[in-house]
Amino acid sequence: MNRTIKLLSVVLVVQIALAVVVWGTRSSTTVASHEALIPEAKKATEIVLEDPEEGRLTLRQKDGEWFLEDDTKADSNRVKRLLDTLSELTESFPVARSDDARNRFKVAEDEFRRKVTLRRGEDALATLLVGSSPAMGESHIRLADADAIYRAELPVYELPPDRSSWQAPEPEPEPEQQAGPESAPEPEQETSATAPEAEQDGGSDNA
Repeated sequence: MNRTIKLLSVVLVVQIALAVVVWGTRSSTTVASHEALIPEAKKATEIVLEDPEEGRLTLRQKDGEWFLEDDTKADSNRVKRLLDTLSELTESFPVARSDDARNRFKVAEDEFRRKVTLRRGEDALATLLVGSSPAMGESHIRLADADAIYRAELPVYELPPDRSSWQAPEPEPEPEQQAGPESAPEPEQETSATAPEAEQDGGSDNA
C-alpha cells in the first residue's frame, strides 16, 4: 500500500513538472517582443494598396518624390506618414495564430480588407494583410509570411486604393497684388482776381 502511494506520488510530481515545462515553453512563444513588425518600412520605394473589391493602387518614389502610376505627382507628405505608421507597428501580444482565425479576422490570403505590399526596387520588403476592426481606429493585421495575428492602430480608411486620395493637392493660387491707396486729388489753386474786378477796384479809387 505504501509502495503504491509512493509510486503515485512520483507520477504526480512528474506530471506537474511536465506541465510546468510545457506551459513555460508556450508562454515564451507568445510573449510580446515589441520589436518592429516591418523594420525596413521607411526604405520602401514602391507601395501597392489592394482592396478585393475596389482594385489596387501603386505608388512609386522617383528622385525623392512620390508619384502615381501615370507619373501624376502624389501627396508625398501623406505617403511618408503612412510609412511612418507602418514602421511603428510592433510585434505585440498576438491575438491568434490558427488558420481559422485568419478567416475570422479577415487576414487570410484570399480574404482581407486591405493588402499592403512594400518593395525596394525589385526586392520585396513586406506584405501586410489588414482585416477586421476590433475597435475604432484599429485593425487586425498579419504579415503574409507569418502566423501571428496582431491588433494594431491602423484603420482601414488610412489605406484607400483610389488615386484621388493620394494625388498631390493643387497649389494654391498666388494672391493678387493689391493696388496702393489712391492718391488724394491735388487742391485747386486759388485764382487771382480777374481783370474786370481789378479795373472796378481802380475805378472806384479814381471816383
